[in-house]
Amino acid sequence: MENSLSKPCWTCRNRHVQCDQTRMPCAKCIKAGLECSEKRPVRWVQGVAIRGKMQGHMYVCPADRPVGTSSRRSGKIVFKAHATRPSIRGNAVPKGNRSLSKSSIRKRRNTDNDGTVLADSTVMYPDHGSKYYLDYYLEHMCKDFVFSQTDRNMLKDLVPFSLNDSALQKSLIALAARHLANRGQSFYQVDPIGSHDSTEANRQALVFKQQAMQALLKTLSDPVALNNDRTRASIFLFILLDLMESGSSGWDSHLEGAKRLLYLNQPTSKVTDQAPSEQKRLGMSQDLQAFLMRQLYLVESLGSLFARPGRATSLPQAIAFNEHSITHESIDDSFMGCPAFLLRAIRFISTERDLLLAKLLDLGLEARETHKRSLEEMISRVEAFDCDRSLFDIPKEFSSSPHNQDEAHHRGALSKAYRIGVLIYGQRVLEPLTEGQTSGLVELVSELLNIFDTLRDDQNLLKCVLWPLFVAGLECQSSLQRKYFLMHLEKFWMATKCLNAIHAAKILEDYWQEGGSKSVSWPFDSSRFGRVWLFM
Repeated sequence: MENSLSKPCWTCRNRHVQCDQTRMPCAKCIKAGLECSEKRPVRWVQGVAIRGKMQGHMYVCPADRPVGTSSRRSGKIVFKAHATRPSIRGNAVPKGNRSLSKSSIRKRRNTDNDGTVLADSTVMYPDHGSKYYLDYYLEHMCKDFVFSQTDRNMLKDLVPFSLNDSALQKSLIALAARHLANRGQSFYQVDPIGSHDSTEANRQALVFKQQAMQALLKTLSDPVALNNDRTRASIFLFILLDLMESGSSGWDSHLEGAKRLLYLNQPTSKVTDQAPSEQKRLGMSQDLQAFLMRQLYLVESLGSLFARPGRATSLPQAIAFNEHSITHESIDDSFMGCPAFLLRAIRFISTERDLLLAKLLDLGLEARETHKRSLEEMISRVEAFDCDRSLFDIPKEFSSSPHNQDEAHHRGALSKAYRIGVLIYGQRVLEPLTEGQTSGLVELVSELLNIFDTLRDDQNLLKCVLWPLFVAGLECQSSLQRKYFLMHLEKFWMATKCLNAIHAAKILEDYWQEGGSKSVSWPFDSSRFGRVWLFM
């Protein structure tokens, strides 16, 4: 129940604006996107005092005191709860949500108690601006890149590990800075003439990206760091950063680099048999390792749609995935909600496309029939795939309540959306082998739009649909349906702030204007789209 305030809130007083005092939170704070606080929030500081002789001084239990280390460098780190417009090299952080939530501080305090990560002499203390962006990442970004919103979020676990790794920390900061800058971007104007604040935010995002790249290059020059899970995590964050920036700025190169590191080091088999303490010393927990590898597998699979022929699956041996771990992925860990079987189907169809593209002109009759049978068999298996079955290892307590059963139904709808996208993709790759004959594409597009209507109120699911949305959009013939596709792309943009959604809309509009008149089917003519795009 909303209660009126007896006096102006602290946030409005601190901003020197008149508080409406009508409710808690007040309308002014809601409009500005700030946390409304009645009183000055508690600040967590390093040391027992924020000023005077005791500033920075900390009392440490003798048993916990590192040898040769003073109490001022105890290895513990705590965050201030309010980082209002910190300066980074003399530049103010752009306006936005300047308040740091108490929940994220509390979570990080709990993390601080885990000496395996923070009680280390190599801990790097983030400066004032870095703390701001790390908190922004925790509050606004982690939820955008996982399928299910629960207390368990693997992307949040990257923050404690970043305190021991410059490249990982700067990659997180660059990702947060880009997301913050994108909030000033319009869906209808790719390169707008922005305000001073949006221009400054974009400039700072580029500065942070440059710093992250320099830190990663330095890490890659160290042979020891090449076998570090944090290095692979940094590369994965650069792929996410590319989605934020455009979806075509080098994600495939980052993926190739990550795969080569995996191939050279093969960390999975080596780490599995080691003691937990040794695993933590080498890098991350096994859960986080497996999570990162699944995401690279996902990027490789969905990215094969427009990747250069053969490149997206050029190192299949590089990622030694456990098929059971992919198939039985927890709903808490899933990145996009696409069932593992459909990911394998996408990879198979992309491989067949690359083989056909390489020898389509001199393909013999027998080889043509072999490829045709293989594709038709895979398409039949995709058509028969049961999207309403349990997609993941869903705990019993999750599936017991009616509300969660409704969520499970929506997840089944998301699975159907991916199945339709795979069917359209498979039909188009099969087209040259059937003398240009395709069937049922119009019906599939209509079915997909109906599915999107059932998902329109669930942002957690809408942010997962860009790949099937774009694939089906290429087959859309109706002007009314095209408006719906653009509307769903805008909703995706509002939910994620990934610029690849804006570019997807522009590509579809150009493709529709051309009328799809080219004789070559679009999976075999990716050059018409200009770049190597990643739509996910």
